[in-house]
Amino acid sequence: MKSFRYLKQLMLAESQPKIYPFNPNFITDYKGYTLGMRMVEIDKLLRFREKDQ
Repeated sequence: MKSFRYLKQLMLAESQPKIYPFNPNFITDYKGYTLGMRMVEIDKLLRFREKDQ
């Protein structure tokens, strides 16, 4: 019975989504495109970064 609980906990832990660190200040134009950002949004982000804000 103890091993069944362990397996159930293991399956629950594996089914949880993994959270990765994400910093939008360092996103590339390619990564923005793959994330579904529009070109206008990517251009705005790049212009914002050029101003060092």
